[in-house]
Amino acid sequence: MQHAYADALPYFQACIERQPHAAFVRLLRGYSHFFTQAYPEAVADFDVALTYWETGAYLVTITQLFQHEGAAREAWLTAHWRELLLSIPFIEIDVDSADKGMEDYLLAVLRQWFTNVLPANASTDTLHSGAFVGRGSARLLCDDYLGAHADLTTALDLGANGFANMWRGMTAIYLGEWQAALTDCEQATARGIDHPILHFAHGIARIETGDYATGESDLTRALEGGFGGGKAFYHRGRARAQLGDVAGASADFSAAEALGNNSAELYLQRGGTRYDSGDFAGAVADFDRAVALGSVVQPLFYLFRANALYILGEYARSADDFSQIIDAPVGNIAAARARCYVRLGELEKGAADAQRALARLPDDFLTAECLGDLALVAAEFEQAIDYYSAACQQITPAHIVLKVALLLAVAGEAEDAHMQFAEALTFAERMDLLAFHNELPFWRSRFPAAPIDWLIAQTAQQLG
Repeated sequence: MQHAYADALPYFQACIERQPHAAFVRLLRGYSHFFTQAYPEAVADFDVALTYWETGAYLVTITQLFQHEGAAREAWLTAHWRELLLSIPFIEIDVDSADKGMEDYLLAVLRQWFTNVLPANASTDTLHSGAFVGRGSARLLCDDYLGAHADLTTALDLGANGFANMWRGMTAIYLGEWQAALTDCEQATARGIDHPILHFAHGIARIETGDYATGESDLTRALEGGFGGGKAFYHRGRARAQLGDVAGASADFSAAEALGNNSAELYLQRGGTRYDSGDFAGAVADFDRAVALGSVVQPLFYLFRANALYILGEYARSADDFSQIIDAPVGNIAAARARCYVRLGELEKGAADAQRALARLPDDFLTAECLGDLALVAAEFEQAIDYYSAACQQITPAHIVLKVALLLAVAGEAEDAHMQFAEALTFAERMDLLAFHNELPFWRSRFPAAPIDWLIAQTAQQLG
């Protein structure tokens, strides 16, 4: 059909050269431009159509058309389209000798106009609402959102059908007016519209208002209908992440990237899903891309990247990220940074951060852990055990149990060390083992004579 619209453009151009202000011809060409994705040209034609809206003989024929609705209107149009065209001013065509391609095109344009654009109960008083629908949707696609909203509102005031609600709902999405978008999409649905563009707008509106499950379903329908591309995959990925479908969300973000969505927001979102799935290197890479693209970085971003870097053993970069949010109310940042400083051998900084954590969050397990690390570095094994035991009072983090196994191995209590390690393996997650494995070289350098090679070997085996 798009090919037929393009083929008809020279014919409309010839009509317009004879009469530049032929509003109905401009209207038909405007839709031809629209459906061939020439949106600025469509806006220009709709401008002329609305400026020089005609009254004339063709309104008599159209009045007869408007006496019918639904299938009856389409049947009347199929039977009388030649009569309708001949009644339109400035249309000069030998309809009896028109080739089959042109006949199919003209009938399709008239059906688009009188069946899809105008409401079922349209009259000559609301005829030109379709021009506002056309110009409004074209303005939307030219990024003129305020102009689009004004046109589509006018179209609805004139009695346009649910497609005007659909396009205005889409306009509200770009304006960030989520509730207005939701209302228009619901009205379009209630008025019988079932279109991929509607599902796309409805899905985003639902996600932005917290209805992730239905929003995900809407965007799936949009993608199945061939609309939305990278944006639909991105927003569906957001919904899936909120629904706990980490693998599905990550796949959607990657699909969006493959379709050209290279936004900072995408990399922040995918970085989060990669972090949740245990792909810490991938998470850091995505977070780095987001920063390079100039993303406005929030405290939680630094927290996620700092934690990922810590797990990967990149303690200097992790400390730098923790420093960016040292005063933010997003966790025990001082204790987290203290752990980095200990592994970097910057013990004075580590001790200062440990005291800061002790003053702020004395009962937090991270505070006890970083104090235990400082005691272990100083070979104060009993004090370190006390701190690690305190860290396990509220919860029993697997990485603390692993640390106790390390301490016992360094202290020469091999049997107890093996027992602690075996216990940790019963509930340790991959990130616990990865973080522990990456810090073992530091402890090896600190206690070169200690028998901890078996810990290095067994954690490597567990990690595969």
